[in-house]
Amino acid sequence: MWKRVQYDNINKRNVLFTRKSAFTLAEVLITLGVIGVVAAMTIPTLIHNYKAKEMRTRLLRANSIIQDGIGRMVADEVNISDILKNRDTDTIRLYFKDGGCLVPQDKKEGNYYNYDGVHLAGGSAQTIYWPPYCLTDGMLLWFATLNDWNSSWDGWNPTDYTVLIVDINGWKNPPDRWGKDTFFWFYSPEDNRVRPFGKSSYILKKILSTYYYACPGNSELMAEAGIGCTEDAINDESYFKKLKF
Repeated sequence: MWKRVQYDNINKRNVLFTRKSAFTLAEVLITLGVIGVVAAMTIPTLIHNYKAKEMRTRLLRANSIIQDGIGRMVADEVNISDILKNRDTDTIRLYFKDGGCLVPQDKKEGNYYNYDGVHLAGGSAQTIYWPPYCLTDGMLLWFATLNDWNSSWDGWNPTDYTVLIVDINGWKNPPDRWGKDTFFWFYSPEDNRVRPFGKSSYILKKILSTYYYACPGNSELMAEAGIGCTEDAINDESYFKKLKF
C-alpha cells in the first residue's frame, strides 16, 4: 500500500513537471513566427551591409592601384598622354597588372548607365578609349581624355588631363552605374597628381560641368550624372550603405 501511494505521488510530480515544461503547438508556432519576422527584418540588412563593405573595400583597392600605377609612370618619366593616345598596351601593362578577364569592346556592349540608371552613361566631356583593361580581382580600367567646351571654337576639344575610370566589381556585375560601382579619377600634368572627381575637382571648374564635382548632380537625365561621386565614396565610410544595389 505504501509503495502504491509512493508511486502515485511520483507519477503526479512527473505529470506536473511535464505540464510545466512542455510547449503547446500554439506557443511553438508563435515562437517560430517571431523568429521568422526578426529574420526577415535583419537578414536583408546584414546582406546589404556586407555588400556595402565589400564595395568600399574594392573602391579603396582601386584607388590604391591607380595611385600606385600612375605614380610609378610619373617616376619613370612616362608621357602618360602619349601612352594613352597611342594605345600603348604593352607599356600600360607594365604598371597595371592584367587580370585576364573578358572586357566589353565598345560603349554599346558595355551598357553602362548614369547614376540613376535612366540614361546610357557617356557624354562628350570626355573621350573614353575602348576597350578597357582588365585589372586584378576582375576590375576594369578605362583611360579617357578630358575635353573642354568652347563655343567660340569648334565645340569640344581635348585637354592635357587624363581621366581614369574603374568598374570596381567587373563587367556585367550590377549595377554598372556611374557613382555606384564605376568611379572616376583624373590625372593633372601640372602637379603629376591623381585626384578623385568630386569637390576637389574645383581646380577644373572652368572646363567641367557640375556633374564632375557634384554627386550625383541635379538631373537624373544627364549622361554624366554620378561622375562626381568618387571623392564622397572614398571619404564617407557610410556611402555604400546609403545606396540601393
